Order: sequence, then C-alpha cells, then structure tokens
Amino acid sequence: MLSLCSCGSSSVDRDLDRAQSLMTEQPDSVGAKYSPEGALLIIRSIPESGLKSEATRARYALLRTVAEYKTGQKDLSDSLMDIAVREYGGKTGELPLLTAYYNGVRLMNKGAYREAIKELLKARDMARSEGDLFREAMCERDLSGIYKETSQLTEDLRSAKAAWTLFAKAGYKVSADYALCNLGLVYINNVMHDSAISVGNRIMTIAGKDSSLIVNADAILGAAYYAKGDYSSAVGSLRRLVNGKYATHEDSVYLAISLIMSGNREACHALKSRLDASGESSPQKLELDILCSEAGNTSAADMYKQLIHA
Repeated sequence: MLSLCSCGSSSVDRDLDRAQSLMTEQPDSVGAKYSPEGALLIIRSIPESGLKSEATRARYALLRTVAEYKTGQKDLSDSLMDIAVREYGGKTGELPLLTAYYNGVRLMNKGAYREAIKELLKARDMARSEGDLFREAMCERDLSGIYKETSQLTEDLRSAKAAWTLFAKAGYKVSADYALCNLGLVYINNVMHDSAISVGNRIMTIAGKDSSLIVNADAILGAAYYAKGDYSSAVGSLRRLVNGKYATHEDSVYLAISLIMSGNREACHALKSRLDASGESSPQKLELDILCSEAGNTSAADMYKQLIHA
C-alpha cells in the first residue's frame, strides 16, 4: 500500500512537472515548447484523490491558477489562490515568486489596486534578488498598468521604462517591443511628446512585417504630433489608422481636426460627414463641430487656439 501511494504521488508530481514546463516562458531565441492549453489539460486530468499532501495540493492550486490565466481566464479563483498563499507565503524560490505575482494579478483584476501593488512589489523584489529578469519585467509591466489607472504618472513612467529595459536585457524581444509601445503611450500621458515621437519612430523601424506594431507606432505618432500641434505630421499616422480600420472614434476626430488645421478642408468635411452619420459623440467631436461651423468667420487655427485656451 505504501508503494502504491508513493507511485501515485510521483505520478502527480510528474504531471505537474510537465504542466509547469509547458508554461515556462523562454527567451525568444530558445524556442522551447510553450502551451498553456496543454498544461491546463494535464492539470484538469489530475484527480483530487491524487493530491496527497498540502505541498502537492498547493502546487496544483498555483499551477492551475497560472494555466487558467494564461488561457484567457481573468477572474482567478480566490479559493485556489488562498491555498497557494498559505503554503508559499513568506518563502523564497520559484513557486513562492509565482504565488506573489499571480496573487497580485488576481487583486489587480478585481480592482483592488492598493493590495495588488503590495503583492507585485513583493514579487518584483523577489525576482530581482533571484536574478529573474523576465518575472521582474512582468511585475513592472503590471505595475505600470495600475499606476496608469490610478493616475500615478511618475511611477507609471518609471515602471514602463523598467519593463522595456528588463525584457530586452533578458532576451525577450517580442515582449520588449510591446513594452516599448506601452512606454510611448506613457510618454504621451506624461506630456513628453518629443520622447513619444522618438519611440514611435523607433517602433516603425523595428516593426518589419508585424502589423500590430505598425498600428501601435501610428497610434503613438498620431497622438503625439496632434498634441504638439504638428497637424500635418499627425495626418499621415492618423490617416493610416483610419484607412486600416484600426482607428478609435477619437483617432478619426483627431484626423478630421488635423486635416482642417493643415488646410485640407474638403477631406475634413468628408470625414466629418461619416462621423456625423455614426451618431457617436464626444468632447473631441464637439470641438470638430465648432471648428467646422465657425471656420467661415475666422481662421481655423485661430478658432482652435481659442478652444484650447477655453
């Protein structure tokens, strides 16, 4: 009987080892197999009767949480996470680090930002002490998102820069490229438009055939040039977004405003007609309406300056 129990436990441990290996993200150059879906299938196949010890149960709970999150489930199980936290809280190593990180993610997705920041900072410091650049970068990336939501712009900028630097240093080029896109948006939020333009141009040079990176670059460049008042430069990026059907309502309005401000009144009115037909309203759309209705009484540039001062 002891032998059978031992074999059962070893089988579960081997299954958990396989599942964990399928969810371990490697630098882009390694090319190791990565399949959270496969990991979740393995984990779900493990019977509860096979979880013989608290340590095995905690590892199962943690890895199931990770697999569910990586396969698109954002509302993480409180009960599973509590099991992992009880076992790994206050300890060091790979599993305690993952526990602190995913507990932070769970709290972040619930909108409990203050508690999430504490957990993510704890995980970041653990990753830093263990030399885990990828996990440290992930913590900084998620912290940046929270700081943005809570309007902590200085901290948002610091975390966005750190995430980009760490991903690049660890060899995760794809993650670094998207962290760079986030940094460009953070520069815009911090009214650092020249820095945002520099980032947008850099993304354009590295985008290659990745259309999503090109879209991100155009979004950054369009917003930064528009905010600087360089409407002629903004038109190029905003027009590509609109023509590619990647534009938000605000992007389309900003393009229309940029067109009229750079002297292309005919194209502006054609775009405004489409915006009017959509029925969507916004403060930016109201600015466009006023610009177009008052443009005959005063120059568009002077009118818009008055709006900005107002």
